Amino acid sequence: MTSQVPPHDEAAELSVLGTSLVAPAEALPLLSGLRVDDFFVPAHREAWAAMLAVLARKMPVDLLAVGDELKARGSWQRFPGGWQTWALGCAHHATAPEMAEQHARLIAQKATLRRLIALCVEVQAAAYSSNDLEDIMGRARRGVAALELLASDKDSIRLGAALGDVLGTIEQRTLGNVKPGISYGLPALDDILGGAKPGQLILIAARPGEGKSALLEQVLVKAALRDIPGHLFSMEMLMQELAERALSAPSRVSAHAMATGKLTVDDWRAIQGAGGKLADAPLWVDDRSRHVGQIVGKIRKWHASTPGGLVGIDYIQRVTMDQRKGEPRDLEIGRVGAELKALAMELQIPIIAVAALSRAVEKRGGPPVLSDLRECGTLEYDADVVIFPYRDIPPEDQRARREPGPAQLIVGKHRGGPTGVADVYWQSPLMEWASLDSHASPPSWHERD
Repeated sequence: MTSQVPPHDEAAELSVLGTSLVAPAEALPLLSGLRVDDFFVPAHREAWAAMLAVLARKMPVDLLAVGDELKARGSWQRFPGGWQTWALGCAHHATAPEMAEQHARLIAQKATLRRLIALCVEVQAAAYSSNDLEDIMGRARRGVAALELLASDKDSIRLGAALGDVLGTIEQRTLGNVKPGISYGLPALDDILGGAKPGQLILIAARPGEGKSALLEQVLVKAALRDIPGHLFSMEMLMQELAERALSAPSRVSAHAMATGKLTVDDWRAIQGAGGKLADAPLWVDDRSRHVGQIVGKIRKWHASTPGGLVGIDYIQRVTMDQRKGEPRDLEIGRVGAELKALAMELQIPIIAVAALSRAVEKRGGPPVLSDLRECGTLEYDADVVIFPYRDIPPEDQRARREPGPAQLIVGKHRGGPTGVADVYWQSPLMEWASLDSHASPPSWHERD
């Protein structure tokens, strides 16, 4: 069987290189987005790498300067007949800079096809050597998404050209026609943050038992009841428990009562009424995915058919990733956070992740601070918003911590905006965060025993 030559266009490559040597001032600004590995012929890669290096030093790109760079790199003799002979021949392929720009697009397209072929080979090898379907599918989706981003024709936009749309958006916000972000469902928190905004990675960080998972689920459920799509990935609770907690607040029946089956007729009616409201809510739940590749792949698939929503991850320390040899777990968690932040930016959606803090917070006493996140790799830096649920109750007073009462949602970080404290009320029987001035205390679960 005859082996096939990978896609490439040698004539287009010679045109780009020749034009860059003959008219560098006019051509190179049009060709700066072309990568070294976009070229197929090895000598062409060497020549383009040398040209970019000379350009980066702000030196004139000409035959002598590029030749000196090639000598320094030890690749002078890799050109048929030597660099000068080859370069003079290459100059005969020079064309108008605008035509060379079209040739550059063709080179990039051929390079993308080669990368796609390589991805297919990689996925094929993985399919033969592994039975983990989700991991393989995730690898394929990530690879294709990366190629789509690499092959994008979008160039940088001059700020002035974007101002018209920006001013229009600001005007619509002023008129109340466009919300700045997706509401958290708590006015005191929205006053500080303006809602969860597209592209943000938002962390809800606390010690166990502080209600951080409940806050995440509450934000998603309330958004879904306003027809804002949401997708929750849970690594701690199964679908049954998640559904019961989702029903608790709107029905005003404690999750504990549902779990123990101690329900009155009125409770049943309230639960059924809440279930009717939630039945058609656009909220998806996944309680099985653990690997970041699986999660990212499913988010992409969900977003393709349901754009404009938000995603929740509960919780980030339980998300796994292909670990690098000798890599500490905190750096792996940091890489998970960086990937989620990149995905939020790419899809233009908010991603809210729960993070568990170490016991050092309890030993120190007082509310959490940003430095408590440093055991989680680069999460502190990748996050746009960090929210610390906090109640001023000693950790050893477990009974008091189980009871409803005033609490705070401390905004410890808000990139581009104010920080502060949202005073709220923690309805522990309902696993609900409520406004401090509007909470309605339900019967405690002790009264149902």
